[in-house]
Amino acid sequence: ALAAALDGVADPLGKGGLITAGRAAAPRASDDGRVSVIIDVSGLSDRQRQALDGAVHAALTRVPGVSEVRIAM
Repeated sequence: ALAAALDGVADPLGKGGLITAGRAAAPRASDDGRVSVIIDVSGLSDRQRQALDGAVHAALTRVPGVSEVRIAM
């Protein structure tokens, strides 16, 4: 569910979902609901990075059981 939610976020450069585009690794989850993900933001403007951060947070927090999202860019 986490990978599907993350791949549902569009790559800002139009290459599909974040995982399909190779921009994100599969997210990792702990038993207490914390999710961590690494996003490659090379080639993106600051505005695109901020928008992507918000979109990833929104997508992952909608997954049942997720209590916290940590994003490394």
